[in-house]
Amino acid sequence: MRLTLESLDDLKGAARLASWLGRPSVDEVVVRTPWLAAEEQDRSAKAIRRLFNDCGCAVGMAAFAIATAAVLVLQLPRHGWSWAPVGTALLVGVGAAVVGKLLGLAWSCLRLRALLRRMSGA
Repeated sequence: MRLTLESLDDLKGAARLASWLGRPSVDEVVVRTPWLAAEEQDRSAKAIRRLFNDCGCAVGMAAFAIATAAVLVLQLPRHGWSWAPVGTALLVGVGAAVVGKLLGLAWSCLRLRALLRRMSGA
């Protein structure tokens, strides 16, 4: 999808597309708003493209690693090596990854909408 932002209506339309879970993938963003300098247009276009395409995976991966490591660190000294603490750590890690991914999506949605609001001067 190509996203061209030239007017306040275009910015409002992009803000409507910036949903939490159903955000479209954007291949190219072109910002041609006359009230922004050319350098700011380029910087905004890159940021908008990155935020539209953010999947929350980085936050989910970090949550998985931290939760899995924390459970292992807490469980292994008490129970010694067995598959039960490892299984528990993996289950907790997967749950944390899902929650982290959803939080990452929500955070990028908020940042995208804030950027579009700043660009519109509202």
